[in-house]
Amino acid sequence: MVGTKRRPSEVYLKIRIAGRERCALLDTGCDHSCIASKFFKEAKTEPTTEKLYAANGTEIPVQGVLKMNFKIGSYPAKANLLVSDKLDEMILGVDWLTENRCCWDFDKRTLKIGGKEVCT
Repeated sequence: MVGTKRRPSEVYLKIRIAGRERCALLDTGCDHSCIASKFFKEAKTEPTTEKLYAANGTEIPVQGVLKMNFKIGSYPAKANLLVSDKLDEMILGVDWLTENRCCWDFDKRTLKIGGKEVCT
């Protein structure tokens, strides 16, 4: 459907953070996982020298890094997320996918995390 705002479910992962369900974009083209600052305005970030860039090469300002625990179904997960006020969502990048030994089968529309299949 052209012109709709529907998110393709196969690229979003349902996660639970601080008791709230959210969707995280799975992005193999993103080197470092990141999140919009609007989700955690009160959270304490740590300083970082990491840089974040858009697909067109434009630098995206980073306020810091946030160490976050969350759940994917019953699977406990964690991520080091670069925080920016220029983002609209949470993105789990290739760093997170690699650290968690993920296997993403695009044909079957499945994701395995550490050998365990989860729903996308």
